[in-house]
Amino acid sequence: MYGQNLGRALARLVTALLACMWFATGAVSAQGQTGDAHAHEHGADDHDHADHDADDHDHEHGDADHADHDHDHDAAGLAGIRLLLGQAGSPRAYVISAEDGAVLGTFSVPGAARVEQLADTRYGALVHTEANRVTFVYSGLSAVDHGDHMDLLLGNPYVLATVNTGRQPLHLASYGDDIAVFNEADGTVAWFDSRLLGASVDYRTVEAAPDHGALVPLGDHIAIGLLSAGTVEVHGGDGKLAATFTGCGSVHGQALLDDQAVFGCANGVMLVRELAGGVFTADLLPNPGTAQDARVSSLVSTGAERYVVGNYGNGFAVIDPAARTFVAYEAEGTQLGGVLFDGGERFARLGSDGRLRSFDLASGAQLGSVAVTDELGQGAPRPAITSVGDLAFVTYPNARAVVVVDLDGMTIADRLELDFRPDGIALLRLPGAVLH
Repeated sequence: MYGQNLGRALARLVTALLACMWFATGAVSAQGQTGDAHAHEHGADDHDHADHDADDHDHEHGDADHADHDHDHDAAGLAGIRLLLGQAGSPRAYVISAEDGAVLGTFSVPGAARVEQLADTRYGALVHTEANRVTFVYSGLSAVDHGDHMDLLLGNPYVLATVNTGRQPLHLASYGDDIAVFNEADGTVAWFDSRLLGASVDYRTVEAAPDHGALVPLGDHIAIGLLSAGTVEVHGGDGKLAATFTGCGSVHGQALLDDQAVFGCANGVMLVRELAGGVFTADLLPNPGTAQDARVSSLVSTGAERYVVGNYGNGFAVIDPAARTFVAYEAEGTQLGGVLFDGGERFARLGSDGRLRSFDLASGAQLGSVAVTDELGQGAPRPAITSVGDLAFVTYPNARAVVVVDLDGMTIADRLELDFRPDGIALLRLPGAVLH
């Protein structure tokens, strides 16, 4: 008996040593960008401007990875997905599991934060306007690359860095490898390369002007919309001014589709693109005459599909930059946020009445509707939304929960119970890596 037990113990010891050697030599962090480019607006609800309409300051995120709809929402499918959440009225942030809502990390931050979605979903960001700081959070997700597939590794999330970007950082834009933050009080832009986040949080500084700014990186340049000035400026990475376009009243809201920047204006939307030889051009698509005093002030796109979608009065706007068209459709409730799905052909719109409604963007027809939260109350934290594939995650602050919605069927797939009121949400994942 003693010999048998000794043999088993030795076998277990050898197995453990082999496992340690494998992790020491084989576990590497997967590099590169995700296929889920989440174009978005900033998440600020704590400031106001006279030129904004009732739909200003939406929290919108797009997701390009909607090609397959196998409805595989079991534990294995969600175990590698995490969510970054802020806590309403508190200088705390959390990373939770999208599988069961378990808290994987809790972080003290400089102040109450707005949660921002990044295009590289290995990371999330928190903007602390009053503290002049931006915090980058690492998901804890990495992978072992085996050539034909990658094995997902579930590590602990942590705060990567908290950075002083300038005075009163507010709008954050993330597209591809670029992360840009506009600082309202000094009019500077902090421009990060997300590929360096694991090693460095250094950034370039671009000088604009103190204002309420929107911004879209365009290759080696960055387009900056200035609300009070009613202009869009294009600056090079060296800081030199390459072009200035007027006629976009009260600029607010931005998106990137293919190589075109789209800005919301009081009088329409402005499309900015680069021509051959480094020349920039801009086109203004006027507001359709469907709603009095309505305007686009927040925009969402997948980054590579056909449409850009914005708020528009009590409805929503669909912009096709390639076709140069801008149409508006009616909907119920003030738009709080939304996500594109089904290859960017459909839009799920979160309304202030607590319902999530899906629409076909080619026709504007409503496809489905489901109640996800209660009606937005005065001064209450706003529900926020993000998505991956055919799943949307909607914060329900008053119920201390995150509601998971099957977008194809517009049904509640799950509800993640929390012990705090969530305020803002971002998706954290490592596309292409599979958990075994």
